Amino acid sequence: MDKRLGRYELRQPIGRGAAGTVWEAWDTSLTRRVAIKVVRPGDMDAPEIEELLTRFRQEAQVAGRLSHAGVVQVYDYGEVDGEAYIVMEFVDGETLKALLDRPERMPLARAGEIMRGVLVALDNCHRLSVVHRDIKPSNIMLPADGGVKLADFGIARIENSELTIVGTVMGTPPYMSPEQFTARDPVDFHSDIWSCGVLFYEMLTGSRPFTGNTMATIGQAVVNDTFEPPSRRVPGLPTAFDQVLQRALRKVPGERFPSAQAFALAIQSAMPLADVPVRRKGGGGSGRLVLGGVGAAIVLAAGVGAWLWFGKAGPPVVAPVVAPVVSAPAVPGLSVVAQVAALPCSTVTVLTQGTSGVTSFQGIIGSGASQDALNAIVAQVSPSSVNVAVETFPPTDLSCRLAELVRANAGDSGARLLIVGGGRTLLTGDEIRLRLNMPDFEGEVRLDDLSSDGQVSHLMEANLGAPPRHQAGAMVGLGRGGDNLVGRVSPPYGTDIVFAIVSSKPLFRARRPVQEDGGKFVNELAAAMAALRQAGGHVAADALVLTTARR
Repeated sequence: MDKRLGRYELRQPIGRGAAGTVWEAWDTSLTRRVAIKVVRPGDMDAPEIEELLTRFRQEAQVAGRLSHAGVVQVYDYGEVDGEAYIVMEFVDGETLKALLDRPERMPLARAGEIMRGVLVALDNCHRLSVVHRDIKPSNIMLPADGGVKLADFGIARIENSELTIVGTVMGTPPYMSPEQFTARDPVDFHSDIWSCGVLFYEMLTGSRPFTGNTMATIGQAVVNDTFEPPSRRVPGLPTAFDQVLQRALRKVPGERFPSAQAFALAIQSAMPLADVPVRRKGGGGSGRLVLGGVGAAIVLAAGVGAWLWFGKAGPPVVAPVVAPVVSAPAVPGLSVVAQVAALPCSTVTVLTQGTSGVTSFQGIIGSGASQDALNAIVAQVSPSSVNVAVETFPPTDLSCRLAELVRANAGDSGARLLIVGGGRTLLTGDEIRLRLNMPDFEGEVRLDDLSSDGQVSHLMEANLGAPPRHQAGAMVGLGRGGDNLVGRVSPPYGTDIVFAIVSSKPLFRARRPVQEDGGKFVNELAAAMAALRQAGGHVAADALVLTTARR
């Protein structure tokens, strides 16, 4: 068919849906192959057409704001002659659905690699306050050269969006969460965790945990029934995966994994060592061995396993070590995870996705020598793509001490501090909106800010008085009354480290002053966190870099 949409030549259809078609196309201006999703309202009435186009525009906007190797990239959007279209990268490969439709069962290592790739991409979406809401095999692309890509954000929800209406049931029934079926409240990232649990169960067993002949019967099963452990359906499958899926498929959203990354780490930890892929440096048969993929489970098993299998028992007490800010040379004989864990002046963590998937680095690190050391480690990794979501800060003695303290108390319980909307550079008067993904225990939250002048401001105490307790796994606003608004940008300007501390019991008996010397506070904070852990309490921490400037 010879048809054009502006500068794009439509060549052949590669997928069809109820409202439109996906085409393989050619961009005549940039001379590259692309995929174009075209919708035609057809015989719909005016309100239906407007809703369809509104959602289609939102799909383009949502996918367009996500820059990640695990998300199909959007290049363009347009409307012409009654048709609306989205131009996307062309993925040369197949869908996960095509892979699952084959008669043979998927190897365990391959299932784990794909699932971790999906979860790493979703973690990036959730950090940007985007909930996909339609995770299913046909929306997961498997490029021929390796990796995983999420597609179709047509019903995704953006934080604070008014498009989604409470009471509307949206999604694909076999993969929908209980809260999607009941539609009492807007869904959040926990719904994507559920859908990934269903997907992983299907990848492991060849069938879904909840079935039915109609949407109503599926919904009844999802809301009310338990599922058969996957190890009973597949003889020889490690029972560790039963526990992983029991957690992912909890009926109460807040009882599921506290983040997509926590889910991915649990899968990585549950993998048997027989399925550890080994990559040889340079691809040859005689080079040094570098652990990749689930090989990281060797390093992570003690921390992740203890958290996952023994409930709320906190990780062992780790005294924060203030390492000098010197270059830590890359050591090819050690796993990437081990090398990253040894980086000074850093909170960076890494999740490896095997020899052909995404390796994701996340956290904050001091600029200069520590950053150079991280770059050397990243350079060792040679999967099809690497995602580095790391922010830098000026490496003073105090800022490095704080970073080391946060890392020592981060554990694997899923605490995640997020900026809502905007970027990490804000100008005078701009709103500072933050949310916290609570860790795997109920607790009280502190929010503090280390400014470039060495002072610490206590944002939560300044705004709220006594911090309220929050449920495990909840996504909470850190402003007054649970709002996201923490404050507005004012002097002094520079690069700040904003850090959140969640503790099962109060860390201090008395309220701190609104602002105080950073060195004094960090010393007392370290002592208080260590004392709480020694007493059997739980602490989790996360930090991000926020740059402010005069407007």
